Amino acid sequence: MPILVAAFCVVGTLFVQAGAEAQQPYRRNDPRRDRERKVDRGHISGRIIAVAPLDVGGAQRKTRVKSSDKSAGSEGPSRWMITVQPSKGRQISVTADGSSEIRIMRTELAGAGAMRFVQAGVEVEVEWSEITDPQTGGNAGLRADRMSVRAEEIEGTVDSIDKRRIVAKATPKVDKAPEGLEQPKVQVQGRGDARKGRSRRSANAGAVKPLTVRMAPVDGATRYTLDGTESTAADVLAAWKRKKALEFEAVVVSGGGNPVVEFHARSETTKKDGNFEGGAASKKSGR
Repeated sequence: MPILVAAFCVVGTLFVQAGAEAQQPYRRNDPRRDRERKVDRGHISGRIIAVAPLDVGGAQRKTRVKSSDKSAGSEGPSRWMITVQPSKGRQISVTADGSSEIRIMRTELAGAGAMRFVQAGVEVEVEWSEITDPQTGGNAGLRADRMSVRAEEIEGTVDSIDKRRIVAKATPKVDKAPEGLEQPKVQVQGRGDARKGRSRRSANAGAVKPLTVRMAPVDGATRYTLDGTESTAADVLAAWKRKKALEFEAVVVSGGGNPVVEFHARSETTKKDGNFEGGAASKKSGR
């Protein structure tokens, strides 16, 4: 009999403890649960379809401000909502702020200077991470950890230039092979004598035809050089007006009206002498 009473007391104690645990309120923001929650991360490549500044509280401003406009403050907006549309799938919106790493490909430009070229229509690659709400532990949106704006290096001759745009005949820039390294010879094998049927056209079969490109300088952001010397847009415009002929190398952002990041102009005399050292990619490696 004493054994049955003891067993009943033990079982009763277990039921009481279980009932007490069931009555404890659920802690939505349990610190242990927050630590165990995995923050989502991802990568997206696409085209920017909207850029809007954010207020301190996170709400979008009613008046949309361009990234190059400083009227919103002495240093401009500090937070932006950027919406990207990939080639496939749904669009996503990410928040960029002072801690986001922003850079222009093929250049040294980064940070606030690179943000000047983050515009609608521009092609980008974004590495994002999920923002965790400190109160609830839930998802509070996406943040751009790293944003790379796509850009191309081109070269050619200027057809016309003014304060708002540059029209040129251009081709993709091809880096020269290092000295002492010969380009491999192309060997074509076929039936009959290979010397027959040759023409000048076949020798230039791989040449790229120049295309008309329209570029847009960005006030206070586009970098200019003239014959290897740091210059201004006015200097380059004056040089073109003197001869109506100007050769150049440039770094141009892909899309968005082709904003110009770097524009290195040169005269024909400088090119023949081989003294030009202001190329967009000549001083950069590994880009």
